[in-house]
Amino acid sequence: MPRGYRHIQQFEKGIISLRNEGMNYREKGERLVYSKEQIKGYFKREHKKAKEN
Repeated sequence: MPRGYRHIQQFEKGIISLRNEGMNYREKGERLVYSKEQIKGYFKREHKKAKEN
């Protein structure tokens, strides 16, 4: 059964807190039911946004 759509930005606070705990992309993805690539892409987009501002 496929999971329902959840926008990754809904979990921004959780992702940031897991990063502060020192978890890698795979561990964060497993905890939040996202793939490693989705978590990595999220951080790339956020980093790009920060550079533009």
